[in-house]
Amino acid sequence: MLIPRVLVGSAALYGLIAASGFIGPWWALPLSWFVWGVIFGPESVMTDTYVARTTPDRTLGRTYAMWSIIARAGAALAYILVLIASEMNPDTLATSTAIALTLVVPPTLTLILRHTSP
Repeated sequence: MLIPRVLVGSAALYGLIAASGFIGPWWALPLSWFVWGVIFGPESVMTDTYVARTTPDRTLGRTYAMWSIIARAGAALAYILVLIASEMNPDTLATSTAIALTLVVPPTLTLILRHTSP
């Protein structure tokens, strides 16, 4: 199945993009956001299609609502973490976040997907 590979690969690339946007020259931030959009596109289309194809029609709305709630909860947690970490040096914070995204998220996604795939 292609979706797990896309999720794991995009998570690693998100970490690299986060690092490049903060530790590069001034133009690296807008460029990194553009690259992020290009990488997010296939992930978004593939996962939306997969969810729509595998979810019964009667629960599809609830599934998308829950998906949205989870994403917003993740963003809220990120805001809280930024407030807590605001005392850190911004370069250190950006680098440690990028390392975490690059080194922690892909293996975690791989393990989760390996144990939940049919």
